[in-house]
Amino acid sequence: MTVPNPFDSSNGLPAVPAPKPNGIAVASFVLGLISVPLFPLGWILGPVAILLGVTGRRNAKGGAPYGAQATWGLVLGGTGSILGIGFFIAGSMLGSKGGI
Repeated sequence: MTVPNPFDSSNGLPAVPAPKPNGIAVASFVLGLISVPLFPLGWILGPVAILLGVTGRRNAKGGAPYGAQATWGLVLGGTGSILGIGFFIAGSMLGSKGGI
């Protein structure tokens, strides 16, 4: 009689492959999250977060994890872009009103 190995994790079942990493989705989320409170840089960070979010969502549809983070990266990147562009426009308008 054979004694089963208590350290054998297969249990006679086939191994489940690990999901493909989706670092692009995580990067999109992080850049989008940073672009909102640092909205003067949002006009740079926001579009990068949007592009990474689109790529991350495509990867997630192919089976990669973190699709929700890619979506949030799109939303936050868009918000940071709008705030950054608004800050830029407001600064240029105030600067043309006879400033230094």
